[in-house]
Formats: sequence, structure tokens, C-alpha cells
Amino acid sequence: MYYLFKNKKKRLCLFTYLTIILICMLFLGCQKNKQDHSSENNEKEKPPVLTELIDISEEVIKMSQEKRWTEAAEKIKTMHIKWNQFYPYGQKSGLSSNHAEEFNEDLNYATKLIIEQAMEQVQKEANSEIQKANIKLKMKENQPEATNKKEQQDNEKQQESNNNEKSSKEQGGQNKEDSNNQEDSFIIELPAEIMEKYNKILQTSNNDLRISHAAIQLTKHISNFLTLYDTNISPSILRLKYYIRDIQNTSLQENWEIAQKDLQKIKELWPIIQPKVIKDKEDLSLQFTQSILDLEKIILDQNKQLIPIKCEIVLSNIDKISE
Repeated sequence: MYYLFKNKKKRLCLFTYLTIILICMLFLGCQKNKQDHSSENNEKEKPPVLTELIDISEEVIKMSQEKRWTEAAEKIKTMHIKWNQFYPYGQKSGLSSNHAEEFNEDLNYATKLIIEQAMEQVQKEANSEIQKANIKLKMKENQPEATNKKEQQDNEKQQESNNNEKSSKEQGGQNKEDSNNQEDSFIIELPAEIMEKYNKILQTSNNDLRISHAAIQLTKHISNFLTLYDTNISPSILRLKYYIRDIQNTSLQENWEIAQKDLQKIKELWPIIQPKVIKDKEDLSLQFTQSILDLEKIILDQNKQLIPIKCEIVLSNIDKISE
């Protein structure tokens, strides 16, 4: 009897011991799953530097289209820094080496074109300043003799006035200083500068379009970065903007085949986004659909004068959708 009681007690102790071990294992397992889940959520949260990268890419495109080359050069340098800061986040979130390499190559190419154009612009401005300085110098050297005679007469009158000799001299010096200041502040605008100013408004060269195209390509890659994170329709919105800008750029180069391909991509992408937009912004959804139909007609007509207008309307609708 005593032996049976003793065995029962041992079995009870063993059962209790095993139960405690099992509870500990379950607790540790839950904690580990919780940590893994937390780590996964952290990796999927969009890093702030990606938002900065998106904003900078938008500014580079705008500056390139407005031919503000020196500003664009400084801005795209910052983009290299932000790309370097984002890269570790992208790697942890599953960024493929191919996507990273393609973006890096396009970023380097766009930077090369923009910096070359900026240096050319600075050189033109320096040459203009030199020409202006030479013109001002010649103007001073070739002043009419009548001006010198007048100054001489004024000096004689000042010397004859004994009572106001000091004040007269000061006034004469002030007149001379004012005359010099007027000459220095005289604005000279060279014919080449006037032509350049109006060409920026009236003409867009093939080189300008080539640089803008290189800047636009960067947003194509950034939309791939966004797909790594839970950002609703943001990647699709960015792709829409990329296709519209590419349509505008290629149409101005009269490359209508690429413009039609981009339009087809938009028509495939929009039905995916539209249900989410209709839920909150039904009128805006109708506006966007109509603006795409208008753009399609302009592309078919190959009317490059109307392309910028129609593209701006579509881009405006896209911005409202993303708000």
C-alpha cells in the first residue's frame, strides 16, 4: 500500500513538472511569434526617406521642365543621398537587386545630363556678365566731352563761393558719386539673353526633352519601391503619373507609338484603381475617365499642341485622387 502511494506521488510530481515545462514552452513560443510579427510589421512600414525620395523626384521633373538646370543639379545630388539612405530599408523589405541596379543606372544617367546642362547654363551666364562689364567699361571711357566741361564749370563755381566752399565740394563729390552709381546700376540686356529668355517659353529642344525624359524615368522605379510596403493605391497612382508624363514627353518628340503604348497601360491600370476611388470620390472618378478619353483622341489625332493641356488635366485629377 505504501509502495503504491509512493509511486502515485512520483507520477504526480512528474506530471506537474512536465506541465510546467509545456506552459513555459508555449509562453516562449507566443513571445517569439509576437516579436516576429512585430519585426515583420516594422519592415513593412514605409520609411520616411522613401517619401523624401518621391518628393525630390517630383521637384527634379518640375525643374527640368522649367529649364531651371542649376537648381535641378543641386536637387538631384540630394536624390543620390536619399537613395543611399533608403537602400538598407529596401533590402530588408525585399527589394530585388535588378530593381536597385536599374534605378541606380537611370539616376546616374539623369544626373549626368542635368549637370552637363547646368554647367553649360553657368558658362553662358558668365560670358554674358563679361560682355556686360566690357560694355559698361567702354561707356565710361567714351563719355561725351560736354559732361566733362559741365563738371569743370561746376568746380569753378564751387571755388568762387568762399562762404560755402566746403559744402559745395561735398555736393560736387556727391553728384559725382551719384553719377557713378547710375552708371553702375545701368541694366544691359544682351540680344542673346533676350533670345534665350523667349526660347525657354516658345521652344523646347530635343536635348531638353531628352533630359526631362531621363528625370521622368526615375518615378517608374520609385513606384516599384512603394509596392514593398502597405500603401493602398499609392504605387498605382505613381505609375499613372509616370505614364502620363511619358506620354507628354514622347508626344512632343512625335513618338506616337510609345504614347499609345503608355495609354494602353493606363487603360489596364485604371480599372484596378477605379473601384477604390468610386467609393469616396465618384465625381472625380468620372472626371478622370473622361480626361483619359480626351487624351486618347488627341493621341490618335497626333495633335502635339493639345497634348500638354490634356496631360495637365489628367495629372491634376491624379493629384486629387491621391489626396
